[in-house]
Amino acid sequence: GFSFTATAYLEDVNQDERLAIMSEKVGYPIISSSQAIDRALRRLGAERLALFSPYPDWLTALSEAYWSRKGYDVVSVATMPDDTADTVNIYGLTTDGMLEATKALETERADAIVVTGSGMATLPAVAPLTERTGKPFLCSNICLAWALLDELGLSDLAPPSHQGEVLIGGWTPRLSRL
Repeated sequence: GFSFTATAYLEDVNQDERLAIMSEKVGYPIISSSQAIDRALRRLGAERLALFSPYPDWLTALSEAYWSRKGYDVVSVATMPDDTADTVNIYGLTTDGMLEATKALETERADAIVVTGSGMATLPAVAPLTERTGKPFLCSNICLAWALLDELGLSDLAPPSHQGEVLIGGWTPRLSRL
């Protein structure tokens, strides 16, 4: 798994093609976070996205364009109010801040909520956001974990078992340890 979602959004980088070449070279699949999110959205049949971004405005715009090029209708976009001028600041963003900022998303017309950015702590927000919106909440890291299990034919070993778990389960009870 390649857990750097933002690199896929750079228009001069064809990450899918490059990872396919690398996969062929090493003899096993290499899956990026963005590819994993795309797989998850397709598995869920989601076509309309509410997109939440922890990135600076320029990278949020590239993210929105990326998902549109992939064939999705991005119906709403929201970002963190914190200082995200430097992408390294994503690692300091809090779950509480993210939950508050996601209230700006218009989720009624969305099939799923996508929170991009593998560096932001999203797991503790999954259940509350799913409960609040009634929509599947997809974050980079959960999607990548599921895609890797799916690639190995093991995704059925960890079915969702708690409210808020999408695609794979068993991790919600462990959140209290974080």
